[in-house]
This record gives sequence, C-alpha cells and structure tokens, in this order.
Amino acid sequence: MNILFVGSGDITANYLADRLYREGHQISWVTKDEKSFLLNKDFKGKIYREGYQVNTLKSILRLQGIDTVVFAYESYVGDPWEEKTESLIPALQNILKALENHRLKHFVYLSTIELEYRQVLTPKLAELEYGENLCRSFQKRKELPLLILRTGMCYGRYYLDKMGYIGKVILDGLEGKTVICRCARDSYVDPIFGEDAAVAAADLMTLGKCGTYRILSGHPMTMEELHSILSVIIQKEIRVKFLNEEDTQKTLEYVRFFRTQGKKGDGAKV
Repeated sequence: MNILFVGSGDITANYLADRLYREGHQISWVTKDEKSFLLNKDFKGKIYREGYQVNTLKSILRLQGIDTVVFAYESYVGDPWEEKTESLIPALQNILKALENHRLKHFVYLSTIELEYRQVLTPKLAELEYGENLCRSFQKRKELPLLILRTGMCYGRYYLDKMGYIGKVILDGLEGKTVICRCARDSYVDPIFGEDAAVAAADLMTLGKCGTYRILSGHPMTMEELHSILSVIIQKEIRVKFLNEEDTQKTLEYVRFFRTQGKKGDGAKV
C-alpha cells in the first residue's frame, strides 16, 4: 500500500505507521508539526509540513500514488476542556475534498472508544464524533472505503506530551501538579500497548475491512487503578481531582452543536 497519514502524529498513529513501514508499505505524512515526532528514527518516508491545504493534498495524492489515507489526530488529550487544542474538522474537510476524484483502497479514521462512554463530554470528543459522521456522509456520496477504528487508551515508548492522557498524568505527576480527571474514580478505561493496537489495525487494513471496529486490550481497569499504577511507575504520589457531574456542563452546548450537525451525515453507531 502507498499510505498517506494526515495529522499531528499521536502515539496511536505513530505505532501504526511504524508497523506498516516495517511490513514494507510506503509511508508519507502530512502535518503542521515543525519538529520530528516519529517513533522510528530510521523512517525513510516523505514528510510534508506545509499543512492541510486542498491543493497541496491533491498534489501529494497524485504524485505519491496514494491508495490509502489514515486520518490521525490525537484521540486522547490531558486537558479536560482542551481550550488550546486545534480543531480537526477543517483538515478532515480538506482531505475529503481532495479525495473527490481520487480512488482509494482504504480511508482509515482513527477514533476512540471514549465515544461510547456517553457520560464523558469534552469538545474534542464531540469533534471526533462529528468527524466520524462527516466520513460516513462522504462514504455514502462517494462510496469511500471507510474504516473507523475506535481504540483504547494507547501507551508505549513515546514522547510523553504525545501520549495522550497517560502521558499527561505522568508529566503532571513528575511536576507535582494535581491531575484533572474528567471521569469518576470507578470509571473503566482500557489501556492498550501501542504495538498491539497497531498490529490489530494493520491486520484490518490488510484484510480490506470496512465499518467501525473497536481495538481493545480486553483488560479494563478503573481510573483509580490506572493512577495508582502510574504512581508506582514514576515512584511518586499522583494527586488526582475527579471531576463532578456539574463540571461537564460548560461543554454541553458545544457537544450538542457537533452531535446535532453530525446527524446531517450518517449517524450510525457501532
């Protein structure tokens, strides 16, 4: 496969790119990141740092003979309100527009199992769900071979600031900051090693699967257990504030907007 990754390179996407590269596939990456973020320092693929303009994307698709696109924005973040997080929607709209007259074997949208935890509300999750619906709508109009992957909470040997919530907890713990957790202490999460998630995702792509799939370890734990384990790893107590239900109210209007807009596309659930 000639694969184009589009996005900022979080841990899930990086393990997947590394796995596919080692299997012999050709990898290119479009990003706005100015510094290197790659897991594999021996990576030989092409990295484009010009951003996500439609004409740029069209040129890359054509010149590189791309037959597979992986849309790869961070699915897990540490800040519960994500006020500084750049929206993923414009980049997704641009790559879909660039694909109007380009035939693909696969379009992979990296998402998160958190979308199935209906009690958890954040702007980023609302955007991820809206992005899923944009992809489904494009699939209906253009017969896009769409594969949506809802993964568990990935971890591994990677930059802590790119390791989503787990990385954020470790950084805050090392700096002595109080960790803000948007879940209850008895909420369950499913941590999964990045390489394991990558193997499952690569297999689904190789088999030509379409639809929405969950990629999980099958060994969930509570948020309280997760923070306790991370405390042992960094050998330092981690202070955690579990958000109360009323703390989520500030995101309800934002979430409701994206979920309402998303219903204009294919609102099908897993």
